[in-house]
Amino acid sequence: MGVESNSETVLKRYNKQTTPDINQEAINILKALSIEVTPYIIMFESLESINDIRKNFDFIIENNLTKYNVVNNLYQTLMPFYGTEYYLKYKNYYTGSIHKRMIPIFLDNKVKSLYDVLYKYRNEFEDVINEIIYNIHKKIDKNNDYNYIDELLNDANLIMKLPYSIFEYFLIMIEKYDTCDYNLFLNSNFVNIINTLRKKYND
Repeated sequence: MGVESNSETVLKRYNKQTTPDINQEAINILKALSIEVTPYIIMFESLESINDIRKNFDFIIENNLTKYNVVNNLYQTLMPFYGTEYYLKYKNYYTGSIHKRMIPIFLDNKVKSLYDVLYKYRNEFEDVINEIIYNIHKKIDKNNDYNYIDELLNDANLIMKLPYSIFEYFLIMIEKYDTCDYNLFLNSNFVNIINTLRKKYND
């Protein structure tokens, strides 16, 4: 389902004609019918505020929508389509060309700082995390030892949830201190966990 945003301000700007209450009602209906929910959320947009991003993130967490197959929700950036009402109104807040990638010009410096630090993190660690997940799943497929499989599943769950924890780590940093210190992250337990699991499951 295309939630797009859980901020009423952003939904109005998108002309989505929904509200956060409608978003929640839709989730509740699907869960009540035991239908697996796969949401799509645009986390970053040129005119967005940190408060808007917090509303999106809290919506994901509170509804337990933290599956790894939709982890890109944490980084999804609006790509305005040429000719749409949004494009006509807000195209000056983007650089690039309609024929190539359009890059947002963030009005809120806090949003830009969060976006930039997440870009660094993804460039350095996303492939590593994917590699760890892949290697764990290979070992699960080859093993019949139930105790070891439990260990593998616990490690898989830990590494697949880690990007959500890292996102909130940076989000809290920008909310409380108005900056995102990437060097602080590099010396955090998050990186220790990634490096430990990479070494543990390195073929």
